[in-house]
Amino acid sequence: MGRRGPKKGDELALNPAEPVGNDRKPPKSLKNNPLAIETWQRSVDQLVLQGTYQDCDRFALERHAICAALIPKYAEACFKDGGYQTTSTGYKQVSAELSCFLKVSSELRSLERALGLTPEARRNMNLATVEEDELAGFLNEAG
Repeated sequence: MGRRGPKKGDELALNPAEPVGNDRKPPKSLKNNPLAIETWQRSVDQLVLQGTYQDCDRFALERHAICAALIPKYAEACFKDGGYQTTSTGYKQVSAELSCFLKVSSELRSLERALGLTPEARRNMNLATVEEDELAGFLNEAG
């Protein structure tokens, strides 16, 4: 990293070689994880239904799908050992898995809010429903 930003040759995006367009297919980085692909499809479908899907959301959606796929793995590790570990001095502390689980969960929640995937975020976005638009159109025609 140079004083004024990345040096030449530094990569700036998760998948810089992948073209960004209206393509709704999952990115190549998710191809080996069925849970991440399922999360991607469900999230994209919801955003398209809301009318808020944009090309610039692809990288945030990719992070969202990755976080959603990591949570079950960390949760399983936490359930196995209780989320705590004992140090060599006998002190009990939070395990690395539980710490990662909490951080990934927090990131997932913030991405869901930013993308408008939670009910509260949709209310704050003031998304109109299709029924209201049809009714408004009918009333305007009757005029």
